[in-house]
Amino acid sequence: MKYVLVKSFFVWMICGLLAAPQLWAQDATDTDTLYQSFGKIYRLQLINAPFPSPERANGHTYNGKTYSAAEHYNDSTVLVFIPKKFNPSREVDVVVYFHGWYNNPDSALVQFNLINQFVQANKNAILIVPQGPKNAPDSFGGKLEKAGMFAAFINETFLKLAAEKVFRSNPRLGTIVIAGHSGAYRVMAHILMHGGMEIKEVYLFDGLYSQFEKFILWIDRNKTGRFVAVTSPAEGGTEKQSMDMMAVMKAWKIPFASFKELDASLVEMEKNRVVFIQSILGHNEVLSTGNNLYKCLVTSGNLKDIN
Repeated sequence: MKYVLVKSFFVWMICGLLAAPQLWAQDATDTDTLYQSFGKIYRLQLINAPFPSPERANGHTYNGKTYSAAEHYNDSTVLVFIPKKFNPSREVDVVVYFHGWYNNPDSALVQFNLINQFVQANKNAILIVPQGPKNAPDSFGGKLEKAGMFAAFINETFLKLAAEKVFRSNPRLGTIVIAGHSGAYRVMAHILMHGGMEIKEVYLFDGLYSQFEKFILWIDRNKTGRFVAVTSPAEGGTEKQSMDMMAVMKAWKIPFASFKELDASLVEMEKNRVVFIQSILGHNEVLSTGNNLYKCLVTSGNLKDIN
């Protein structure tokens, strides 16, 4: 693992914005053009994508407003980003990122500088971003909440990529990492519970609102599984939930480390399997400014580096 340990939080903030295009993606063409120097984005339509889903056939109502199925729950798009320096081998590592409320894959990539952070981490992996509830206030994970459906989703993604001749051969699936922001916690928790595939690492960015018993169960059962949760002081409850989760883990004698963001060095993140980080940033800024996806990726012991 090669990286420079920088103690200044503000330097990390600058690094997080390095080469980050300050542009809001208005449509797919914007996003593809924006990141063409970083690699290539493939847009797949998958049967096993989260949506459409029968549970949202009539849409979803939140705070008296209805979000229709046609506009918000009928998109089976899955974005796959392949870095320019990606070197296909017999095994392909994947990072699956789930967006939060009022977002979609294109807006999430740009708003949170996800591709920039992914490329800077220099991991020989591909980034998969499925469409969740589209621009809606909803944490529901659609079909991926069902038993075995995450495995079906990953397998179909690889078949589609093979059809696109992305890989020189038919590689095996390597390490799987799942990550998400805010409302993504729910689909991630269900995937860990019964998704049908081995997950090596979990990164949750200000999303520890609920379901923490599922995360604890996964941590306890997977003795080598890595878990990183970043919380924000913004109103929403993730700091209290993280404290509650740590209290349960302490009672059950499950080891973990907890740091204030200023003290969460890359060395500490690398050597601890379960890490809770209390950020000083806002709900969105833990990703867009804090560079926390990069920090999680670059300290991963499971994802292979690009040679």
